[in-house]
Amino acid sequence: MITLQLCAGPEIMLNDPADVCIDGVDMSFTATPVGGTFTTTAPAGFTSNGAAGTAMLDVSAAGVGTYDVVYSFTDAGGCEGSRTVSVTIFPEPAVTLNDPADVCIDGADMSFTATPAGGVFTTTAPAGFTANNAAGTATLDVSAAGAGTYDVTYTFTDANGCDASQTVSVTVFPLPVLDCPMDRTFCLTTAPFPLDLATPSGGTYSGPGVAAGIFSPLVAGPGTHTITYTYTDGNGCENSCVFNITILKVDCGSFPWDGN
Repeated sequence: MITLQLCAGPEIMLNDPADVCIDGVDMSFTATPVGGTFTTTAPAGFTSNGAAGTAMLDVSAAGVGTYDVVYSFTDAGGCEGSRTVSVTIFPEPAVTLNDPADVCIDGADMSFTATPAGGVFTTTAPAGFTANNAAGTATLDVSAAGAGTYDVTYTFTDANGCDASQTVSVTVFPLPVLDCPMDRTFCLTTAPFPLDLATPSGGTYSGPGVAAGIFSPLVAGPGTHTITYTYTDGNGCENSCVFNITILKVDCGSFPWDGN
């Protein structure tokens, strides 16, 4: 006589964790009865403890994709059952943000463009920043922001709840600080002399009677003349200061050009 034993199969329970982003928390699995075996289609990052009925999926190690996790159990009667859940690891959205050139404080405002549109701009600039998040654009008014180095960050969250951001660092350079000499008075007959007392040195003098950094009282003629000193620093930022030279009509000899 042949006796057939029919297996109803053990009742298997296996939780189905929520799908996560690639930078999210690892997935935890719990199954009953304990003492079974876990398997998965994930290529890496899966560790299991069948005796305890637990397993863990390291989402960053597994990578983006949809994977099956299977828990199988065989009872004392040799009857086998299994349960399968499918989990998805979503990628981060691809975010771009342009990095405008650094500018001087009197330069053009900085423009920012980011993709995908619909994210959020933030900045460390204290003032002058306006953003159109829906369009993915922003502007930094450099004169309002003031001199300094500032971060601009764009963060985007996609339909899966995954977010990513890009940050650029921009600098608003101050204008160079100049010091022009005091106003002076000379006679018409004073010999031409170099203009070299403005600081920092290395700039350019311009005005009546000035040629190649030399001032000629005779060429300028009698009267008060405004002389401009223009200097450009290593960042390409330019500033200027002015002083006056008065030329007397009389022949009174020459005064030393000492800036006092």
